[in-house]
Amino acid sequence: MPDSEEKKQTFTQKLTKGLKKNAMATVNLTAAVSQAFKQQGDIAKTFISTGNRSAISANNLSNTFSTVGISLTETLANFQAMTKVGIDITSKGNRDLFARYSILGADTRGLAKMMALNEQTLGFSNASSRALGDSLIETAAANGFSSDVLVQAMNSLAQTFIRSSAVYGKGTTAALRTATENLIGKYGAGNADLVKEMTSKLFAGTAQSTKMASMLGLDISKLATTDSAQAQSLIEQAISAIGSRVGGAAGEGSSGFTVSKLLEAFGATPGMLALANLGPVMGKAAVDSAETLAEQTRQSNLQSSLTSIMKDFTIMIVPVLNIVAFGISQITALLTFGNGVVGKMLVGATSMLILVKGILLFSKLGAFFSRVGAIASLGLPGQIAAAALLTGAAVGGIIAGSTNQMEETQNDILTEQEKQTAALMGNNSNKALGDIAGQMLRANLFQEQMLLTSQEHLEVTKEIKDTPAPVQDSDAGYVT
Repeated sequence: MPDSEEKKQTFTQKLTKGLKKNAMATVNLTAAVSQAFKQQGDIAKTFISTGNRSAISANNLSNTFSTVGISLTETLANFQAMTKVGIDITSKGNRDLFARYSILGADTRGLAKMMALNEQTLGFSNASSRALGDSLIETAAANGFSSDVLVQAMNSLAQTFIRSSAVYGKGTTAALRTATENLIGKYGAGNADLVKEMTSKLFAGTAQSTKMASMLGLDISKLATTDSAQAQSLIEQAISAIGSRVGGAAGEGSSGFTVSKLLEAFGATPGMLALANLGPVMGKAAVDSAETLAEQTRQSNLQSSLTSIMKDFTIMIVPVLNIVAFGISQITALLTFGNGVVGKMLVGATSMLILVKGILLFSKLGAFFSRVGAIASLGLPGQIAAAALLTGAAVGGIIAGSTNQMEETQNDILTEQEKQTAALMGNNSNKALGDIAGQMLRANLFQEQMLLTSQEHLEVTKEIKDTPAPVQDSDAGYVT
């Protein structure tokens, strides 16, 4: 093959490869920007309507969404769950706890409801509430089931906790929460309702519940315990007593009379008797902390890293979108002034202005579009190059106009992303994930490279155009 032909093919291959890379980056960037427009509105609704506008100022934006490992959509859902019940979203401890639940796929709405009950109704501290949230994850993991079971149990026992707190004090309620959590772990997630029934009956703080404890042989003075181990022991003693005092009457044809009467006398239920006959079914295994579990999941889950990177990119351009939104709101107010009269006048004036500016603009851009047209005339590769050139110029203009506003936020995000990538690459087994994180970061910040690549493509295309194409001589049978 002649050197000129091989050289042309090499140029064509390089051009095609570069254009494909440019086109894919453009598609990804367009998708990210489109998503950012939508989420900018979601951010505004979530924070402004709850009086937290300062959290989305340009200076605070990166800190507000600083949690690594979850997407912007998940972060907003967490904030919405927190603000719905009045939990402090400015607390990093709260944000980190909700992030752990999100990473592990746990029920964040149930968590918010539980924390609100603990802090606002029962009067526990935020630190105590967060510790309970983590302990639910750890207990569930140790016994091999979802923490959602424990979160739902805590919420469904709200009235029991309120009554025990009012009658015995909130120290008893704290002990009862831990005891119930441990017992569900011991008897299994499938028997959570039976454990809840036992807990609510024995610690209801009523005359009936106290009578039940007394008839089952329990020391009623211990019902006001603040020790979770003692509270758990009381419940297990009650379960055992029901089994020994009622269970012996079961299994006979007349049991329908005797068992029901005995249960009624003790204030117990068939579910409690079933629990006594069942016995413990789970063996608690050693487990890491909730934070460690979340970290292991984040490092093992490729998507958690990618969504975190895309969140950082979106947050980087949100300040620009906020500026645009503010400008549009001012224009809207002006156009609607005076029942729309001002708007109609501006339409006419703007039309004339656009016409004049358009003539000047097209005269200045004539040479530019002439070059683009020359490229596009080369066929499909030329059309792709022209599209890339136009796209690069448009994106470059947008970015150049917003660089000053974005610089501080971008630096913060780059620093955070470098930390994340370094953490991922610190583990040899996750080196590939760290490489992907770095590649995605570069892809998301590809705007400047788009412009440079477009210029390079233009030069290569011009060279190809200026090089005469080989002509096949049909008579001689060779190329000239």
